[in-house]
Amino acid sequence: MPRPYGISWDAGGLLSLESLATVLQILKEGSAGLPLPVQGVAGALLVLCEVANKCKANRERCKSICERIVRIVQAMLAKESSGDEFPDSLKHDLDHMEAAFEKATRELERISQQRLYKRILKYQSNQQALDDLDMQLTRIVELFGIKSNIDTRRVISVVDNRTLKIAESQAAQINREEEARINKLLKSIRRMDGVSWDHQRRAVCYDGTRVQLLATINAWVENKDASRILWLTGPVGTGKTTLVRTAAKSLHERGLLGGSFFVNAQAADTCRPDFVFTTLARDLASHIPQFRTQLAEIVSAANADGTQLPSSPLDQFPLLISEPLQAVQTVPPLIIVIDGLDECGDRETRKDLLRALTDGVQMLPPQLRICISSRRELDLKRTIEDDLHASHLDLSLHLAEHQADVEKFIGIRMPEIARFHELPAAWPSKEDILALNERANGHFLWISTVCMALEGDTNPKEFLHLVLSGEVDIDRDPEKAIDKLYKTILDRIYKRRWDAKVSTDFQFIIGGVVTAKEPLGIPALESLTGSNKNGADSVLCLVKFFGGLLSIHDETAYEVERKVVHIVHPSFVRFLTNHCNDRAEFNHRYRIRLTQTNAVLSNRALRIMLNELRYNICQLEDAGTPNEALVNLNVRIGRNVSEHLRYACRFWAHHILGAEILAGDEIFSLLRDLFVGHILHWLEVMSLLGDVTGALRSVQMCEEWVQDHVVNDDDILCTLVRDTKRFIMTFSQVISDAALHIYISALHFAPSSTAFYKQYAREPIVRNGELDWTPCLHVLEGHFDEVEHAIFSPDGLRLASSSSDHTVRLWDALTGAPLRKPLAEHSEPIMDIAFSPDGRLLASASEDTFVCLWDGVTGERYTTLQGHAATVTSVVFSPNATLLGSSSYDKTVRLWDPHTHALLCVLIGHKEEITSLVFSLDGTKLASCSWDSTARVWDALTGVSVHTLHPIQGHKDQVSSVAFSPDGEILATGSHDCSIRLWNSRTGTLLRSPLEGHTDCVLSVTFSPNGRYIASGSESEDATVWIWDAHTGSPLTTPLDGHTSRIACVVFSPDSSRIATCSDDKNIFIWDVRTGDPCGPPLEGHTDHVNSVAFSPSGRYLVSSSDDRTVRIWETRDTNRQYGLQAPTRRSKIMCIAYSANGYYLATGSEDGVVRVWSGAYAEYIGSSWEGRHDRAVTSVAFSPDGQWLASGSDDGTVQVWDPQVGTVNTFCVYGYTGGIAVVAWSPDGKMVASGSAEGGDVRVWEMGPPCDADTKPLFTCMDFTGAGLAFSPDSSCIIAGTDFMTARVWDIRTGKLVGQTGEHDHWIASVIFSPDKHILVTTSWDNTVYVWDIRQSWTLLEPIFRLERDSDRLISVHFVGDKLHRMAFRQDGWVLCDELTWGKGDGDGGNVSKPRRLMCLPPDLRGWNREMAYHNGKLAIANPRGSPTVVDLNCIP
Repeated sequence: MPRPYGISWDAGGLLSLESLATVLQILKEGSAGLPLPVQGVAGALLVLCEVANKCKANRERCKSICERIVRIVQAMLAKESSGDEFPDSLKHDLDHMEAAFEKATRELERISQQRLYKRILKYQSNQQALDDLDMQLTRIVELFGIKSNIDTRRVISVVDNRTLKIAESQAAQINREEEARINKLLKSIRRMDGVSWDHQRRAVCYDGTRVQLLATINAWVENKDASRILWLTGPVGTGKTTLVRTAAKSLHERGLLGGSFFVNAQAADTCRPDFVFTTLARDLASHIPQFRTQLAEIVSAANADGTQLPSSPLDQFPLLISEPLQAVQTVPPLIIVIDGLDECGDRETRKDLLRALTDGVQMLPPQLRICISSRRELDLKRTIEDDLHASHLDLSLHLAEHQADVEKFIGIRMPEIARFHELPAAWPSKEDILALNERANGHFLWISTVCMALEGDTNPKEFLHLVLSGEVDIDRDPEKAIDKLYKTILDRIYKRRWDAKVSTDFQFIIGGVVTAKEPLGIPALESLTGSNKNGADSVLCLVKFFGGLLSIHDETAYEVERKVVHIVHPSFVRFLTNHCNDRAEFNHRYRIRLTQTNAVLSNRALRIMLNELRYNICQLEDAGTPNEALVNLNVRIGRNVSEHLRYACRFWAHHILGAEILAGDEIFSLLRDLFVGHILHWLEVMSLLGDVTGALRSVQMCEEWVQDHVVNDDDILCTLVRDTKRFIMTFSQVISDAALHIYISALHFAPSSTAFYKQYAREPIVRNGELDWTPCLHVLEGHFDEVEHAIFSPDGLRLASSSSDHTVRLWDALTGAPLRKPLAEHSEPIMDIAFSPDGRLLASASEDTFVCLWDGVTGERYTTLQGHAATVTSVVFSPNATLLGSSSYDKTVRLWDPHTHALLCVLIGHKEEITSLVFSLDGTKLASCSWDSTARVWDALTGVSVHTLHPIQGHKDQVSSVAFSPDGEILATGSHDCSIRLWNSRTGTLLRSPLEGHTDCVLSVTFSPNGRYIASGSESEDATVWIWDAHTGSPLTTPLDGHTSRIACVVFSPDSSRIATCSDDKNIFIWDVRTGDPCGPPLEGHTDHVNSVAFSPSGRYLVSSSDDRTVRIWETRDTNRQYGLQAPTRRSKIMCIAYSANGYYLATGSEDGVVRVWSGAYAEYIGSSWEGRHDRAVTSVAFSPDGQWLASGSDDGTVQVWDPQVGTVNTFCVYGYTGGIAVVAWSPDGKMVASGSAEGGDVRVWEMGPPCDADTKPLFTCMDFTGAGLAFSPDSSCIIAGTDFMTARVWDIRTGKLVGQTGEHDHWIASVIFSPDKHILVTTSWDNTVYVWDIRQSWTLLEPIFRLERDSDRLISVHFVGDKLHRMAFRQDGWVLCDELTWGKGDGDGGNVSKPRRLMCLPPDLRGWNREMAYHNGKLAIANPRGSPTVVDLNCIP
């Protein structure tokens, strides 16, 4: 079927311009299959068509050129297909045609990007380019003897044939690249190793056994109408795991197994609920291609948003399982198998996993079902059986089948054991087999343990007799039976010797196997238990005797094979460690004392780390390479980080917490040595292992242990443990990202006065950073507009924030990480958010008149409540979560059922907009306040106003805030009439005279949780906080004065001892309620109005939201610190920064017109500030090359030159500008100063000499300056400036003549720079590009071009180092990048761009696209929110 090209001819029989463009597009698509020099030509020809369409004056000329090019291509194709060689003369002309074409199209490409085509095409240079191309084409057409017609079908046919194979090859390459991309994305979803059904080829049921049970499972699989879940339960030892593994094997063979997760109680990681759904998601991705693609896109979207994948099963299930499944068109029938769910955490840690199943299973497609096996624990019964109505297969009800299967099992295994030991075929006797079957009583664990012990025993006959000689238990208790069997086996192993040494070995080695958090290889086990001191293979020799109890498997981890010791069944661990059972059989000598073995393991783990940890343990070549991009990282880890070191790094704190350690124990000194000398090395390993979250948990465990065991709180160990926790919490992003940047980006931005920094920072890289840990734990960045509200969930684990960017975001309150992508349903700014009391629901109110209900954990939207006719101002849940109230500017309150989403009633009564809404603590009353100067109390059950005759009135202006006392008896209202009034909530009567003291509108009023106090905050003219006695109405203290602008919110801590206030002055204060004193200095860090604050449920943390688009979490326990270096004068916004050439001085210009000079070596302020020298903001500062003078430009239209050493101003001043000075620059010889004005558009060059006045003439003046891109040539003879035409122009200063002009960027020039030899000119633009021009080659644009990856990135500096051009850029994620461009030796040669190197990651407080930065001579200065610049010496970075 022919391709629908739509080729047409105009009235003259020539190709229409549109059809010509179509042919060119086809040539472009197939250019790779065409002979040179046609390759790369066809695509750019489209530019000529585009210009011709837009410029009638040149339409026919451009069209003519395009037609001749197509005819030349046609002739070349014909000549090539005939096999004729191109004549040398023709080749020469073709080369010239290509050069002429490239020159013309380069001009025309820039033309096509402009709007004023007619004007630009009249430029002589462009016309000349078209003339040159026209001349070359005419000559080639004559040489070819080309006819005037164009056989488009011939052209298209040849291109199609040539393109077909190329397209197929490219498609295959694209598929490979896409597959690699998906694989890389999916690797970020943690898949737990060792949990699949076929791990280590574990045993399955023997043929002919468990037939009926397997048939029951298969019937459930085949029945499409069966329940979504099959729950298989049974007591310990009934063979649940083997049965389910056999079913999984059958499903796998039939292509029906979607995924499996077999919990191993001995491996701690497999018992973690947060790995279940991530592993199953990866399994499903391998079975459903469309699911795989969707899952990868979810990960890609999370990466783009800077969102981490969730760690809670409640978040994981919808995001990683149900959401991608919903996008799959056809889901094949698949079964997911989960074994040992009762071993997956304890009741508390697995509740989210069970709730995720409860909430999520119904969202799965019916073809996808789940088979679960476990013991019948109460929490599992409630979830799986009661809530999910699962089909239940109880193995305890199939005793007869078990006994028959055990008999078959004995009949198979005993002949195998006899052959293994070369015993007679008649062994054992029929009587013995019957006795074994009777004693087993259908208990598979018992009989399988007996068989393994017989196989490993040196005298199986004797052992069998020993087993059968005991009495049969009357009660047939399977746990009691297996315990007796374990004791029998151990007694037989140690029948000849049990002394102190044997007991110690047993405690250390077997105790190590039992206590270890995961199965260990034999060398690691020997090292961690210290048994390698007893000679080679001591562990292996001991383990071999434990047949039936322990097993050894060959396993591979980090590309290294090792023999791993496993406990055959968890019941053996229970037998060895159960100290809480009074039964006689537990009073045995084999009991493992866990506190002792934990002490041994913790001691050995610390010693291993002290001996083996070191800097750059995996010998990484580049510190900036992300961990995920490291080549063969697993191989590197396997070679350089031993298994016992990996284990020690991950679990040392777990063992310390479980150990019994007395004062004076060696563990104290070992722990101190770790934190004093190796904690950064430990973090490096944890980063490489991808377990920074585990590192934080370990330090938190250690902190808990230290608090209980170290008496002296000032001990260096206590201090370093606290510092390490803050270090990980503050720098978790960069620690996780790049292991070696722990020593660079993390360490050097740590507070310089802390013990941690002093211990580890050898050569400071960062000057004027933080002095001490700030109370701010996390800065949550992600919103794109003002953050209006931020609140903790009731359990304090999550945080919700709402913004004017129309989204709600959920965050992890501990780490500050986003939990999932933004909740985007509203179309207007969000006014309020509220969690339900149980945290399961989240409500949001918006200016779009809607209330949205979300799942408070997963973020899934349940519904949108519609009914309000104007902005919804407030949402609030009743204490029992049965009601949801919303208030609106439509003058109504609406009550909803948050579960059925039904509207229950509309409360009408207010005459003006309603501003606030609150429930009483008992949930029976609801209060609202309004701009109508009243408050109303409503019966929450009936919706009827409590005060039927009239509202609560008495205020003389708008009521802005309302609050119930904890007992619900008193209602407090705050008003714009500057007063607070207290009312009887039942009668509406005023209880006492108004509480007066504020001198401006009262914006916030609240009761303390204990009901004893009332706090209030007011508008800007007053800006005070008052604390009142709730019973007497009298103020407790003098007004709390500290804020300088309106107080937006006042909240009490849960224990009523403190209040937190936030303000438009960007600060947060925490106050002591009893004294009224601030608890330390204000919490600074926000850069715009702070809108809300809220305490966490524990009162330990405070969350704040701001117009600066961030949410911050603060530590509230210790805020009595000062931070940073301040200038002695009042702070003002820093407008510009510059370093002297020798790096000794740093100059800053500020918005208040002040120039300040700092010692660059120590970031210390020098001398007095020069007040009054500039009347308006200082916009630019620059040092002379010798550092002797400092020039400053200002919005007042003047340039001044100062002596930076003494702060005196030279009388040299420049006047006459009609607008402000945008930039000042010194000539390299230091004899001239250039200044440019953006408003006036002119550049002036002044010569240093006698004092200047308004009549002094500059050496040089030019116009069309844009305000950026001003520089001298290296020899000081020329000045270059960015112009309104998106170009840079160069003038000779002495003659005033235009020397040259660059081509155009897509936006204005930002900066310009010459190479040291003056042959190369570099221009940067606001379009995020860097162009390099060869001045010798008529301003030829060199390739490649620097182009930033993302629009959100920004350039910091472009500068030469020798003959190499270095570019520094800043990314929104905080990374400072550097790369370089080098050129070839010949004139006009292109160059090569190196791979960007990540130099340093800036902390959140120093990020931001608009943050002022300056670079000079290896030092980066960054405007700091505290008012003094932070300086980073990049030269010191390895």
